[in-house]
Amino acid sequence: MGGTFQTGTYSSTVDGSFGARKEASNNPPPAAQLALGGNELSKRSPIGSYEKITDIKGEGNKLVLNINGKEIDASALRAAGSIDGSPVLDKNYADTRSYQHFAVSGEKYKSQAFGYVYNKANERGKGDKQAIPFSASALTPETDAIFASKDNLKYKGEAFIGRNTEGFIVKGISDFNINFFNNQISGDLSFENTEKPGYSHEKTRYPEKITFEKGTISGNTFVAEGHAGSGIYPESATAQGQFYGEGAAEMGGTFQIGSFISYTDGSSGAIKQ
Repeated sequence: MGGTFQTGTYSSTVDGSFGARKEASNNPPPAAQLALGGNELSKRSPIGSYEKITDIKGEGNKLVLNINGKEIDASALRAAGSIDGSPVLDKNYADTRSYQHFAVSGEKYKSQAFGYVYNKANERGKGDKQAIPFSASALTPETDAIFASKDNLKYKGEAFIGRNTEGFIVKGISDFNINFFNNQISGDLSFENTEKPGYSHEKTRYPEKITFEKGTISGNTFVAEGHAGSGIYPESATAQGQFYGEGAAEMGGTFQIGSFISYTDGSSGAIKQ
């Protein structure tokens, strides 16, 4: 700051100027907190529909979500066996009041938690036969400079797919291409069918590739359309999600496959390369 001054009542013979510099503060203002957000899919959701998660606690990848009265604790699911995203079949879920089938993203994802849970036990030890794919964490502020970038960016990570009437979960790979300046997103989810836990020699029958050709980014969220599988009549697929962390360090969301009532769905997450 700076200025001039005078002394006297009418005709001043003494005057001057001054300047000053702000001293550094020992207590800088706290950094703005990123808003928590995300989305989930409930049992047999109409294709293309999803709900925002409104009850989220925690930070980073250590989140606790409350979805339709059901608690999903990412750290607890990891402690119960979902290490680095490994799907788990918990045969004692009725005693532990947990989920029969579950999978959650591993610790390498610093800015989010995504996963898939199925068949939550109630107080009588019976399951609800419902599946919830989910994705949540700290949303990238829409004012972040990354959203003005003209670069073609790549995000790579993992995905979970399940059938919301059975819950057998398969872990796969996610691969997305992003251009924020043009508001464009495209990508693939790839899966390898595995043997169903508890069913000898019977494999899951999920599409081994889901391709999203048409996608639109709006602020810190996105939607995308594509197809699952191959052949003459591939099934339609939709995805929706968010960008997480500073500089959109990560992205995640949920997806559905089907024409009207979705029986196959899942979640995905990826890290900017």
